[in-house]
Amino acid sequence: MAREPRKPGKPAADAIDIAAGVRIEQRRRGIGMSRFALAQALGVSFQQIRKYERGGSRLAASTLVRTAAALQTSVSMLVAE
Repeated sequence: MAREPRKPGKPAADAIDIAAGVRIEQRRRGIGMSRFALAQALGVSFQQIRKYERGGSRLAASTLVRTAAALQTSVSMLVAE
């Protein structure tokens, strides 16, 4: 799936944010959870989940902890290189 070009003046996504997003998406799909279900668990929109998964938005530490809990995994699994 092609990613949209970044907007002028907006910094490129950090490689760590992208890698964490990929792991979140893999885990979410692996347990059969929809973006909508994860969004409800975190209290955000499913569009925001898509931004997290693509590295377009960074996850705050508290959101990362809640995401790991919703995905029944550890934070370290989501951010480990």
